[in-house]
Amino acid sequence: MTENKIESDYLLSRINEMFKIVDISNKIVSAKNEEKAKQVHVLWDFDRVPIEDKDGNIKEYYDSNEDKIVQIIPADLVSESTGILKTLSSLYPNKFYFVLTGNKITHIVHYSDLNNPIVLPGIYTLIAYCEIKIREYAREKNTYGNADSDIEKLLTDINTRSSIKINISRAKSYLIKKMRAKIETNLLDELDFDDELILFRELSLMLNDERFKEFKKCVVLSDNTIKSYYALRNDIMHSNYQMIEKQSHDIEELGAFINACQKLISYIESISD
Repeated sequence: MTENKIESDYLLSRINEMFKIVDISNKIVSAKNEEKAKQVHVLWDFDRVPIEDKDGNIKEYYDSNEDKIVQIIPADLVSESTGILKTLSSLYPNKFYFVLTGNKITHIVHYSDLNNPIVLPGIYTLIAYCEIKIREYAREKNTYGNADSDIEKLLTDINTRSSIKINISRAKSYLIKKMRAKIETNLLDELDFDDELILFRELSLMLNDERFKEFKKCVVLSDNTIKSYYALRNDIMHSNYQMIEKQSHDIEELGAFINACQKLISYIESISD
């Protein structure tokens, strides 16, 4: 097994460097006045059409949802260099942003643009790294040892304490298949994401770490939350449909999940120093 050397701050910065908000946004189509803006809305089905003043500056837009002219405020603006993870957290509760290139509005981004496939690689990487960190944590804290039989003892011990159970038999079946294929692995590496979250939660409770009490104030890993994160992780990793369909629920859930992964990585690194 290769020891992982990547620090979370570096990882998150690299994810944000891969793609920017401008990569998923749409070029604006502006109008000279409200009448022209309404025509653009009808022709292109744009909900918000920026309106240029006589000097070519954009300070307001026509909002077809409200059927009125709205002044652009600083909270409506975001830099084109904003990274993907920041974009995810920013588009809830905001439904849209005008994107600035320098001091000029050039694009607009809507929450539905998060369905762009460009968004997925950063989330994939974050989830995979979160899983790696949980397994590293378990190896370090398992007092039984790191042989498969030792890992099974730990998992069995966890199941006597947890209200939701680790699926040990599922992991063992994965392990047997991989071993037959001569793939280097172990029982811990064959846990599914829900099992890993259960393991992390219960192992941390057993250790009675004061810092874990602080972590729990930021990230709630209830049985239902673990089930929800497991389903969301699978939806993301095997995505062949639109992740974001409803702004309020979908982005809030995805944002909470991404935040939990980030906090979990940071917590494990903080206690491993």
